[in-house]
Amino acid sequence: MSGRRLARRETTALLSLAERLEPRSVPSATTVAIVPPPAMSSLGGADDQAVVAAAARAATVATPQAATVRGGLSTFTIASPFQRTATRLRVLLPDSYDPARTYRTVYVLPVEPGNAAAYGDGLTTVRQANLHNLHDTVFVAPSFSDMPWYADHATNVRLRQESHLIRTVIPFVEARYAVDRTAAGRLLLGFSKSGYGAVSLLLRRPDFFGRAMAWDSPLAMANPATGYGYLGILGGRANFATNYQITTLLQRQASQLTGGPPRIILGGWGYQFTRQDHAAVARLMTQLRIPHVYNVGPQRAHVWNSGWVPTAVGQLLG
Repeated sequence: MSGRRLARRETTALLSLAERLEPRSVPSATTVAIVPPPAMSSLGGADDQAVVAAAARAATVATPQAATVRGGLSTFTIASPFQRTATRLRVLLPDSYDPARTYRTVYVLPVEPGNAAAYGDGLTTVRQANLHNLHDTVFVAPSFSDMPWYADHATNVRLRQESHLIRTVIPFVEARYAVDRTAAGRLLLGFSKSGYGAVSLLLRRPDFFGRAMAWDSPLAMANPATGYGYLGILGGRANFATNYQITTLLQRQASQLTGGPPRIILGGWGYQFTRQDHAAVARLMTQLRIPHVYNVGPQRAHVWNSGWVPTAVGQLLG
């Protein structure tokens, strides 16, 4: 299929999906431009130029209004050219939120697809601990159609999780809220798969994200087939080896991470193999002279609400 035909097909599908979503609650419509992030000249990637061109020609995509606004928490349903279904997006504001100010944003990255919560819910954990008020910070929880590993599939344009976050979710948030639109204001929090995703996103986009915190994550993974569903998200081992293997990215990007404050924070652990992975990656960062924070423990249950999040957020925002 030619690039022109693919672009036209993607534009039609995107607009059709947006039109099917029902506006709610807020009387006026909202639009968000889907804008390509800074170029990745040093890393390459799985970007499909036809899809990006389609989104650019669409200019703005109508998005539904907040489905709920409750106690500073707003829930949206958004369409994205990089996901096969509409997805949920939640935004938690501090109670003292003032649109005349500028806030840092912590992106709370899920470990499960859709609205699943077998391992707890990151944003609920943040809210119950009152972290949005204690740190006077905006917290955002995106969702994904498929198992989230935060990678772009090599060929499937509807399975681009990195692009969904950077080209759809973050522009939506930054167009609507008074948040810092620089790398220093975009922070990533995750565990397990999403901790791997947080670190890989920072390493791939050090000019776009400021810091990443990973708790109990398989950071030293050498074979994506061992990651639950990861190979299917990637579309092949070559995509992993070239674009998403953390140990390779650390060596490739070391020069961009030295000489400043720590931008990668490794939390404690729940599983022995992730404990070993954290130790291995910490050793590699020490060898490469990459500033980092390495928390050895304590061991906790492999869920959002086992007590690790308050410390992790404090270090991330510190």
